[in-house]
Amino acid sequence: MEITLIKLFIQGIPECIAMVAVCFAFACFPLQWPKIIVIGMLLGLFVFGLRMLPIPFGLHSIIGCIFVAIVLNYWIHIRFLRALYGVFVAMACVIIFEVVCTQVLEIIWGVTYTEIRSNSVRWIISGIPQVILLFITAIVKNRINLIKGNLIINN
Repeated sequence: MEITLIKLFIQGIPECIAMVAVCFAFACFPLQWPKIIVIGMLLGLFVFGLRMLPIPFGLHSIIGCIFVAIVLNYWIHIRFLRALYGVFVAMACVIIFEVVCTQVLEIIWGVTYTEIRSNSVRWIISGIPQVILLFITAIVKNRINLIKGNLIINN
């Protein structure tokens, strides 16, 4: 799918920020919002650049996941396997939430997935509930980590 700058800034970057928040939460790191926002923006721009390259569909997601795990490992000092775990959980959440939100909107709007995807406005709107669910997931998991004393302050 062609990603325009409008889709990138309205849907892509917020989704990447939310995904990084989920990574932090499932890696049992406190939600450090300034760092999450910077890493999410970098991820969004990185994946946007990857999508411009002639690479097979889906490969940009795999490379993006590895990129996030490396950034979390080197910049935030989250152990690589813990970071990778957070990334895979975040990707699973993205996939599940996208499928569920899109199916619900197909019913509400009375259109097919292809029609949603081919209409930029509908595609952007369909991403908003998904992003909200990702943020809720990160905040709830972070709260559970706080209650259980699972947050890692110093690696």
